[in-house]
Amino acid sequence: MNSAFTDRVVERRTQVLSSWVTSLEVVVETTNGSAIFHGLEIADYALLCARTIMGLIPVVRQFRPVIGATTLEFPSGHVDPGESPHDAARREFYEETGLTAKNLIMLGSHWTDTGRLTNRLHAYFTEANEPLSHECREPGVELEFLTTSELESAVQDGRFGHFLHVGAYALAKLRGFL
Repeated sequence: MNSAFTDRVVERRTQVLSSWVTSLEVVVETTNGSAIFHGLEIADYALLCARTIMGLIPVVRQFRPVIGATTLEFPSGHVDPGESPHDAARREFYEETGLTAKNLIMLGSHWTDTGRLTNRLHAYFTEANEPLSHECREPGVELEFLTTSELESAVQDGRFGHFLHVGAYALAKLRGFL
């Protein structure tokens, strides 16, 4: 352990911006005085990377207002207060795809951005039932099914561009699920 790091938090100020986001101002005492850091406190979220029995990977397409673009990503969403990440992943998967997740396997829980955000992404893998239709259950979300090579092509050309979701795909692939 490097004892040169003597920085410590001396004050945390918060301002609730919405039910999803709280602004943080963190005062840190350093060896050279004090410094103020800003960040966002947001709820953890869970995602579910899945493969159907036929080998297809369900992904969702939706408009993301903050970046002003339509994205292609795995079904995911916030973990509600009092809800486990496991239950949130299963719920979000069903809400966004209408598919039933079988046995959820934890891929990992990781900080989303240690310099600015307080939340974690909880990533899971599951086998899913075959779709009865491609109709999505959630307004504004379109369901698609990709082969592994189609998903990898979408990662390479940026259509599947949420880097945390790319990381979840890499974890699933490393574990031999995809």
